[in-house]
Amino acid sequence: MPQGNGKMHLLVTTMNGNVICLGTDVEYHPLNAWPSREIGNNNVEMRDGCQGIFVLEQYRHHHDNSGATMMLGFEIVDKRPFKGLGGRGGKYKVRISVGATSITKEYTSPGQYLEEVPCPARRQYSSVFVEMTNEHGQHFEDHVSMSFNMHFYRTLKWILLTPFIAMSVVLVFIKDMQSVLPI
Repeated sequence: MPQGNGKMHLLVTTMNGNVICLGTDVEYHPLNAWPSREIGNNNVEMRDGCQGIFVLEQYRHHHDNSGATMMLGFEIVDKRPFKGLGGRGGKYKVRISVGATSITKEYTSPGQYLEEVPCPARRQYSSVFVEMTNEHGQHFEDHVSMSFNMHFYRTLKWILLTPFIAMSVVLVFIKDMQSVLPI
């Protein structure tokens, strides 16, 4: 769990309701994090340094997405000694879902990818799930929280206010008011 210093932290809760945050010197990475008791469909795979999927750092931070689509970057990690059948590489079925909409693509090699994802049409806070299933059916996932179309009114405010301000400036700085205004 990142606390702003780039290091991993461990949250521990006690039976009497205390919450303790223990700091470590380990650098934060999404494949090192253990955000829930069960991770994805199966929590028996080794993720750190072996195999997994995660959203890239520049796309992890919470921000408001406006419009019909957004770009999302993720990385497929596969450092197994023998990938797939005959060591030729694996198949990675990646599903990106936002609310009720999702896209599914298949990749044949690990690496960083950038995908255009449809945004929800209404104002909402939501989690973006990136799920990967390899050729053996092993499931890996990561998710980030985002908001969609929450702050559209900021632009609308300026669109409505700009003509009023422009006309006020014109009226204030005109020297000869008799020629502009009808009598």
